[in-house]
Amino acid sequence: MAATLSAHLGTPGSRIAADELHERIDGDLETLRDHFVLSSKNAKAFCDDWRQAGILIRRPSGSARGETYELSAAGFGPPSNSSTNCETRTTMSSSSASSATIC
Repeated sequence: MAATLSAHLGTPGSRIAADELHERIDGDLETLRDHFVLSSKNAKAFCDDWRQAGILIRRPSGSARGETYELSAAGFGPPSNSSTNCETRTTMSSSSASSATIC
């Protein structure tokens, strides 16, 4: 799921409307379930879990009704309780760079 969150919120300071992130992750889950055994949770349930784990921050939207999500500082680093080797991979494009931690 780190790759999924990185794809949608991988740039520091990125914020996305909660409904939009739920929709995007639900689409990702459809694809991922074809290749991996995942629980039957929907995107909102996963986001709730990640928020409780301190990976996502949910805030009121400043410009419209609703809420937004952004990655917390912990969401940008390797898990603190991980005993595996992790590496950070950076992808560059002509307009931006994004990093993802792979464990």
